Amino acid sequence: MTAREQIRVLAKGEDAEAIRVAGVKQYRRPSRALLDEFPHWFVVTRAVDLPDVADWVKDANRRRKLRGLLIHVGSDVQFATAWLQRAEIHALAPTLVHSDIAVLRRVIEAWAAGAQDRLIADATVQDGKLFVRTCGLELLEVAAGEVQGLRRVPSDELSEFEIDPDNSYLYWPSADVHIGVESIRVVVDPELHTKLRVEAIAYEEAFGRAIRALREGQGIRQRDIPNLSAKQVGRIERGEARPRLETLRSLAAAHGMEVDVYLDALAKEAAG
Repeated sequence: MTAREQIRVLAKGEDAEAIRVAGVKQYRRPSRALLDEFPHWFVVTRAVDLPDVADWVKDANRRRKLRGLLIHVGSDVQFATAWLQRAEIHALAPTLVHSDIAVLRRVIEAWAAGAQDRLIADATVQDGKLFVRTCGLELLEVAAGEVQGLRRVPSDELSEFEIDPDNSYLYWPSADVHIGVESIRVVVDPELHTKLRVEAIAYEEAFGRAIRALREGQGIRQRDIPNLSAKQVGRIERGEARPRLETLRSLAAAHGMEVDVYLDALAKEAAG
């Protein structure tokens, strides 16, 4: 099953249509048998309806199928804790309480794309700290001054950011600064920066080897690639440079292929 096919949603009340995501099935009250059939479940409900779904939520959590309890509170944010207590819901899988139903839909869309750990659900700045909740419902906290790029943003403008339409980064227009989840994670976990660099190098070397193998398999010389020098091709094949789209077009053209077909051929070559 694809990531989209693995996800199911229990949508309670009037919010059902507002959080509907193409290809992700919703249910008003799914059976326990259905709960066992799919690995990733979300519950979207208004705070006042929590008691009606509490038993199902607890059951899904016990079975380790609950990926997120998404609670729409409207303007009654101050009563969210009271409704959770009334429903006797404690120690659950990640819970997101929000007044903006679009944020809750954003989470489900990211899971459907398999990108929940890379995309941003919401963010805020408090007392000089940046708090970012990913669509995987992980909460990241970092001092703004520790994030490269944010040092250029005046402290009184830190809260003046936007989340880009793809939810992949935060944008501060006044300083033209873009910050993604990865930039924050490497500050929270310095060892991650080294790990990501090692993975990137390994990827580039494997990609370069596939480019070389495919070229040599068709008897094409490095100097035969249009718009590229033999030196440029050599750097790409050694993993010293990552090809841009125009470079890929040139490589694909030398093989008599469209870019998508060429990339498929590279993937097969890399897989052995």
